[in-house]
Amino acid sequence: MQGERLYQQAKILLRQAERIKTYAQGAVEKVEDQLIIALDPLVPLYTIDSTLEKMAQKFPYTQIKLSGEQLSEAILNGEVHLGSNLPSKAVPDNLDFISFYELEWVCVCSPDSSFADMAFVDNETLIVERQITCSSMVENQALAGMNLMSQQIWQTYDQDDLIRLVEQGLGWAFLPRGLLSEKLAMGTLIEFFPEFNRTKMVNSAEITWRSNLQHGPVAHLLLMN
Repeated sequence: MQGERLYQQAKILLRQAERIKTYAQGAVEKVEDQLIIALDPLVPLYTIDSTLEKMAQKFPYTQIKLSGEQLSEAILNGEVHLGSNLPSKAVPDNLDFISFYELEWVCVCSPDSSFADMAFVDNETLIVERQITCSSMVENQALAGMNLMSQQIWQTYDQDDLIRLVEQGLGWAFLPRGLLSEKLAMGTLIEFFPEFNRTKMVNSAEITWRSNLQHGPVAHLLLMN
């Protein structure tokens, strides 16, 4: 029993020593104690999840906070370090950005929808059938111009609620393909092809930060991946 207790105490001391070593190394390399990333609701977390895994492995003691703050304002005010967004308009002069992910948008409906059996859905049919969208899609000027088609619009709070209503057969929607792989594979959603656009519909997601901001190693890892 005593030997087991000593062994467990030794393991705790070793972990503490390793943490102290990591903290000391981080101080020398100016590793951030915390990195706050503002996420646009239109940019799914899967676009950066592999990078977050790398951060957790390489910088295990840096705290990561994912925020829903208003991007440009929060970055300029220093409330967040980086923002991941789908641009709605020109980036302000005092912000820098890089494009990091191509979001492909597809049209989907429920299996019971008449759209599911059509090779192409014509514009007149799209206009008269109910479309489901969400607040952030309507508020994004560039996206609203691309995907608001119907004369009947139902608007949800977020994309998860949007997907649920489409699955229930209450309308059709534009959504990022990456959100739908499981639903499409299970058959609870069906991809259909609109007549007005027979090519891929793609938007570039961007990472934004305040101009002249000096990035630490953790932020740099996100920008480079």
